[in-house]
Amino acid sequence: MRTSILIESDATAIVVDTGPDFRQQMLREKVKRLDAVLFTHGHKDHVAGLDDVRAFNYFLQKPMDVYATGPVQEIIRNEFSYAFDRENDYPGIPKIKLHTIDLQPFNIGDINFQPVEVYHFKLQVLGFRFGDFTYITDANYISAAEKIRLKAAVSWY
Repeated sequence: MRTSILIESDATAIVVDTGPDFRQQMLREKVKRLDAVLFTHGHKDHVAGLDDVRAFNYFLQKPMDVYATGPVQEIIRNEFSYAFDRENDYPGIPKIKLHTIDLQPFNIGDINFQPVEVYHFKLQVLGFRFGDFTYITDANYISAAEKIRLKAAVSWY
């Protein structure tokens, strides 16, 4: 299976990255509720499964909130252009609501996130710190400043 993580609190369920195995992972773990998807970067092995949020659209009767940087949103809009084509909207296409993130802390529901900038060769990838845990994938470089952020207590809670 491709790398992904499900983050849950009592009130909120979030998946970081939707690789090609997304549907199988959600079925295997019997995930019934998903409030949002958060993306680390736009490589195919991290976004390919986004189409399968349509099941959550149907069962939860709402668009899926998707959090990503501007460049990752551009990739999503290109890869899943049919999901954003309102002139040819039809039942069954994934309903996606994009939210732009950067390096500033943000909340999804009751979960606080601090993005951490890392690099995958020359590509910016975001890791995410929540609570006392940081999720990072596809990184071969982390700056000294970001390493300090990884070690520091999250004071904005």
